Amino acid sequence: MSYIQKINELIETTILKNTTSKILQHMGRIRNASSLNQARRWVMELIQNAQDVSFEEGIRIRITLTDDNLTFAHTGKPFRVSCYVFW
Repeated sequence: MSYIQKINELIETTILKNTTSKILQHMGRIRNASSLNQARRWVMELIQNAQDVSFEEGIRIRITLTDDNLTFAHTGKPFRVSCYVFW
C-alpha cells in the first residue's frame, strides 16, 4: 500500500470517527430536549436522507425499536461520509 493510500485511509477513518462522535453528541442533546418535536426531528432527517439516496423505483424503510436499540434500514444506496483529498 502506498503512502498516499495509507494517508487517505487514515483521513477517511478520522472523518468517520468525527462524524460518529458528532452524531452521538447530537443524539445526547435530543435525548435531553424538553421539546417532543425536537426529539422526533432526527428520525425525519434519517428518512429524508434515505429518500435522497433512493433508486428510481422508490424506497422502503424499516425502523426497529427494542428496549436498548434502534435500527434504521432502507433499500436505497448506502449513506456515505464524503472525503475529499487533493494531491
